[in-house]
Amino acid sequence: MYLPGTKVISFLPVFTGKEKQILEEICTKWSPTSRSISQLYTSPLQKMEKKLKLMPGKGSIITKLSQPGRILGIEIVPSKVFESISKRYRFKNHLG
Repeated sequence: MYLPGTKVISFLPVFTGKEKQILEEICTKWSPTSRSISQLYTSPLQKMEKKLKLMPGKGSIITKLSQPGRILGIEIVPSKVFESISKRYRFKNHLG
């Protein structure tokens, strides 16, 4: 099942102090009902904000980027609008 030489240890539900601290940090970050990408990253982020109304059958450009970089997340609020099974949304990115 594992490659020869792979170190495998048994899982023990008894955590060390450091493991408990890490688990508490994870629980704290993921337990609020409204999360933000800035809560998950400690390094400085460049934030862009745009308000738009999504309409059926119409496309909307969220942003155009001219500098290279990494997109860490896109937040669309309120999230309640995506909870219905009768609504279908398609998100595409266009590169180049």
